[in-house]
Amino acid sequence: MGPQSYAVVDYTGGTPEGHRYAQRLFEIFRTAGWNPVSTGPGWFQPVGGTPMIGVHFITHSDAIPPAMPKVSAVLSKNGIAVVDDYLKFPMFAPTDNVVGIAVGFPKR
Repeated sequence: MGPQSYAVVDYTGGTPEGHRYAQRLFEIFRTAGWNPVSTGPGWFQPVGGTPMIGVHFITHSDAIPPAMPKVSAVLSKNGIAVVDDYLKFPMFAPTDNVVGIAVGFPKR
């Protein structure tokens, strides 16, 4: 896998735990030789509704980057549960080739 472009976004609104976890994932991908689309993890403050739980994927459009299933398998193999849904959010995944990862709150 890789090199590939990626983005990591803290969807907890910047909680210390959520941001540390997002930073850890960001560094893992950078160390693996992937190309970040930003200088660090982004963050998003959800307004209303149920808080996001777990790790989700972010896409630019309805197209799924070819590397995404492999990323899901590797993360799952290493104990990171990935929710099989995709958030279409072009602000964080600027092209269809960017693998975006949204970090939500841990399971409670």
